[in-house]
Amino acid sequence: MPFVYAFEAKSIQRYITETGRLRDLAGGSLLVDALAAPADARGHSADLVEAVLAQMEHPHLTFVRRAGGAFALVSDDKGELETFRALYTLAVQGFAPQLAFADGIASGETLGAALKAVVASQTASRACIRPSLPEIGPLTALAPRTGRAAVAIVHDERIDLASSARRSAIAFQKSARDRGELAGIEHRMMPPARRVTCVWPNELDAADAMPGAIVMPGLGENSTVGLLHADGNGLGQLLISIRSKLEPVTDTASVANFLMTLSREIAAATERAIHVAVEEVLVHEAIGDPDAIGEDHRLVLAARPIVMGGDDVTMLLRGDLAMPFCRRFLLAFETETAVAMTNTTKTVPKGLQIELPQKLTACAGIAYVNASQPFDRASDLAEQLCASAKQISKSDAGRFKMAEVMSSVSFHRVTTSRFAEYASIRDGELRVVSDRGSEHDLYMTMGAYRLSDVGPADQFMKPLDSLIKLASLLGEDRFPDGPLRQYLGVLSDQPLDAGDTYKRWRKVMQSRGHKSEGGMLTQFDVALAELGVVTPETAPIVANDPQRPSSGQRTPLLDAYSLKMAARRLNKNLDAAS
Repeated sequence: MPFVYAFEAKSIQRYITETGRLRDLAGGSLLVDALAAPADARGHSADLVEAVLAQMEHPHLTFVRRAGGAFALVSDDKGELETFRALYTLAVQGFAPQLAFADGIASGETLGAALKAVVASQTASRACIRPSLPEIGPLTALAPRTGRAAVAIVHDERIDLASSARRSAIAFQKSARDRGELAGIEHRMMPPARRVTCVWPNELDAADAMPGAIVMPGLGENSTVGLLHADGNGLGQLLISIRSKLEPVTDTASVANFLMTLSREIAAATERAIHVAVEEVLVHEAIGDPDAIGEDHRLVLAARPIVMGGDDVTMLLRGDLAMPFCRRFLLAFETETAVAMTNTTKTVPKGLQIELPQKLTACAGIAYVNASQPFDRASDLAEQLCASAKQISKSDAGRFKMAEVMSSVSFHRVTTSRFAEYASIRDGELRVVSDRGSEHDLYMTMGAYRLSDVGPADQFMKPLDSLIKLASLLGEDRFPDGPLRQYLGVLSDQPLDAGDTYKRWRKVMQSRGHKSEGGMLTQFDVALAELGVVTPETAPIVANDPQRPSSGQRTPLLDAYSLKMAARRLNKNLDAAS
């Protein structure tokens, strides 16, 4: 009878971003990644799992999953798994203090049945309240950024135990970098050809940087950064379906090999897609590190990896690079997962009818924020935006009976000091309520944009490339967009008067000859038409969908301006993205 032990780190993004400092974010990312890093093709990995296994006497344990702070082990010896569990959970609490996790042990007549049972065991584990040490007493000094007990003072700043562990991880990474090496997530997310010549930053502000820090290049006066979160579509449902089909299979070895191959191939595909986006978007914008004595060739990328586990990716990028990077990653993800599915199909247990999809798609959310705003709130918003994009993609797929859910992206630029749930932002800040019913409400966003230009013209999502075209046009120096910005303000506050403002702007554009073939007004109208605006000469508004009247009317204009305002050297980077 097989026994399974499963472990999964929880609330990873919040743990990594909770202090709001990039150096702590970088350290937390290194810690989480080292819990259970994906194994290479030979099954090797330098992580905490391997360190614990090395302390056990001849463990007979087999992996069935291993990526992104989560793994599952199978054995015929329950006692062996219990020993590993005791050692590993103790090690985690010392290695990454205050990190939440869920784990469990379960058994079944087959490996498929044991895997199904261990999910319930993990769910029960989440209810366990683990103490946060050291305890806070009446005389305990607190770390101001987290409210936990302070354990050290670094550069006049009180830090807690978790922050101390993060700083130690950064120090370890620096020593590895000084030896010409990269470790962990920094190594895996860097293209192999760039691992010597490029580095990731660990500070945003040079004035706040500690000695030896690497500062993100190019922020300048426009200190907008984009926090990107991307997640594959349908993988969870695929795994549930696979586990149900594997329940009758008694060949534990073949099931374990198939599941581990699937885990490894998806992780490798995500890694390769990241490499493509880094090479094609980030490397060209890299800037030489002025503090790299004797290493003038070293380039600093304008981004920082946060999480890469399975089909899950989180990154912090300079604002102008966030959308081009996201677009390139999502397209590469589809290509690379097609290879992964082909490789995994070869290991399906004999006699079992499991049809894997030809490829995986993914959705993403980007929260554009000021570099001084809290990263944990930005991370929450990016995840909510990603979830919104997924919901819209699934809705379109169901309505038009598509074979797959399209890759898409949703984004929002935070312009206030107050963060809110995205649903509240969309229905409050971005919604102009009409007294004629919800079908006449106007949303100042299109909601989500699809990566593919193929598909029914009347689907809810419109092409991202068309939005990028519009944003690039607005960003041209000779484009007179002042009245358009005024129109957006009037549209939000006094929608009945907005039409006159828009028409006056168009008359001025026509009088200046911009209506000619190839002129700016013509380009403007073409981009709007591609985004679903039927009468751009009247208003840049998409009429409500007859199939979904409650969705109201929408305009892509504010989305285009959000991209423009978030972007530095916008024409160069957004044009390169499309």
